[in-house]
Amino acid sequence: MLDRELRESDIKVGVICPGGVKTEFAIGKGRTEKGVAQFNMLDPEDVGGVVLLACTQSPKSRIIEVQMRTMADPLA
Repeated sequence: MLDRELRESDIKVGVICPGGVKTEFAIGKGRTEKGVAQFNMLDPEDVGGVVLLACTQSPKSRIIEVQMRTMADPLA
């Protein structure tokens, strides 16, 4: 909806939906670095790479939505 409203202004709107990410936010909620590893969480650099990809797209293309999960997560 927002993407449609802003398209005439050449502003792109997309969504990046990562699963769990190994950050201080995730670890600081009673989890430890060792405990977080068992959850197969994404590295912050993985998410940053997708943000960079979305920001560097050609003016002729749009990224609407990206869902990110670890390779350990089951497919659907």
